[in-house]
Formats: sequence, C-alpha cells, structure tokens
Amino acid sequence: MKHNFLLSVAFLLISTISNAVPKVTGWAPDAAYMTNGNLDLAKGGTPRISYTFTREQVNGVYEDVDMQLVFYIQRNGQNYESAPVYITNSNFLGDTWTGNDRRFIALGTSQAGGVLRAKYRVRSQGSPSYGPYMEISKSLNVINGAINPPGNPPVANSASIYRYYYGASNSANHFYTVSNITPGGYTFEFIEFYALTTQVSGTVPIYRYFDSQNIDHFYTTVSNNSTFPNYAFEKIEFYAYATQQPGTVPVYRYFSPSLKNHFYTTHYSPGGYNGGYYYERIEFYAYQGERR
Repeated sequence: MKHNFLLSVAFLLISTISNAVPKVTGWAPDAAYMTNGNLDLAKGGTPRISYTFTREQVNGVYEDVDMQLVFYIQRNGQNYESAPVYITNSNFLGDTWTGNDRRFIALGTSQAGGVLRAKYRVRSQGSPSYGPYMEISKSLNVINGAINPPGNPPVANSASIYRYYYGASNSANHFYTVSNITPGGYTFEFIEFYALTTQVSGTVPIYRYFDSQNIDHFYTTVSNNSTFPNYAFEKIEFYAYATQQPGTVPVYRYFSPSLKNHFYTTHYSPGGYNGGYYYERIEFYAYQGERR
C-alpha cells in the first residue's frame, strides 16, 4: 500500500491589467511534514491545504481571470501530479478569497526521492482554454518513500475505497477501487468512503463499467448495461447499501457532459462542482471515508 501526502500551502494571486501575467508565490508544505528542509513522505497524515488569493487593482479595475494550480513530484523524468486547485473569478469578493481543501500528491511508486514543484495556468474570464502552465521557481527535495494509507474500515468485511483522478485538457476520469495501487497516469486523492467486500443483508453489488472512448468509469447498482451501451462491464467493485443504514452516508452521483465523466462523492453540492458536474442521484449508501 502507499501513503500519498497532502500539502498545506498558502499562496498569493496578483492580477494586474489584461496584458499582464497573474503570479503565484509563497507555497509551503505543513511544517509537520518537513525534515531538515525536505518534504518527508514517511511522516504520513493528511494535512489540509489552506490558501489565500489576492489580486491588485489597476486604474480601479480588476482583471477577470480563472486559474488552475498543480503540485507535482518530479522523479526519474516523470511527473506525479496532484488534482488541480481551481479558482474562478466568481470566487473573488474584491481583492481576496480564502479557502481550504485537500490535495494529494500522487507518487505513483513507493520509491524515495524526487523534487516537489508547482505550476499554474490562467485564462481570461469567458475564454474556452487556459494558457500554458507557468512554473513556480521554488522546489523542495523529497525524502523517503510512501504508500497509499490503509484507512480505518469501520466494520467487518469492509474496505477502503480509494479515489484516483486522471485529467487531460478535455477529459477527466474519477476512478474508485479497493486497490491501494495508484494506476499509471492517475493521481491518488483520498479514501472517499468505505464499502463491503462481501455481500451482507441489505447490500447490493456495485457494478463497475468503463467507456473506453471517453475514459469514464461508471458505478451503479444496475446490472444490465443495455441503457448505457457505450459502457463495458468490468467487475463488481464492492457492495453497498441500497437504503441508508446506521453509520452510513449517501454517495452522490454527478455527471459532467463537457468532460463526459461521472463523479461520486459523500459531499452534496446542490449547485454541482467545477467542470460542469451536475447532480444526478444518490447511487448508494456507504461508510464515511477520510474526507470530511
């Protein structure tokens, strides 16, 4: 199994006039995960990322921009990236916006070493595409190896359901599995929930399907895929409750038409999520994972 780590960061977004380049400065991992100035992956834990964005006025006007920030570990010529932090212009009230979130750096391997870096890209409000990524000059050496955390399954015959993320310029895939091995090209984010590995009273199989054309994993209680013919059946991934039981929470299903991607979460957002995800339904009930 692998431990992938969250970073606690604070950074500053300065937005000037439309032909200027917004800047990001001042990120740092939580001090508890540092050893002699290095990011120490052996320390474990899941610190929350905190961040503050500010921007400047020029001639009394703010530039309207959206932004993505990505942290990554560079090792042996390969980059293992976090899921992006998305900031939209609507997040700002005046010149500042503050928040916190969880972001794992996906190591993709239990090897030690590497360098932690960060990059970001921006787009003008309303533009269909972002500009190229800009590197932030700061970097930190990474020491010791890591494995994804085992979690704390709450009941007998339950297991951690790991959430992995794959993102490209025009597609995305959220992958949920009992496997603690990060798939190639994916980022380990966190344990979204706990589910059963064997069927018990009140539970139903959760069938895993995959659309290879759009790179989308789809999880459902429906055993017949005739209503979604583009999806090929892969396996029963786990078992979950069809109705809410003591100690369980709803797992909500969202879908993004633009990304052609399904997204499952224990956090309900009536307005949907960034990326055009809108709410579809409660798919099943499971035990709360490590995300709170």
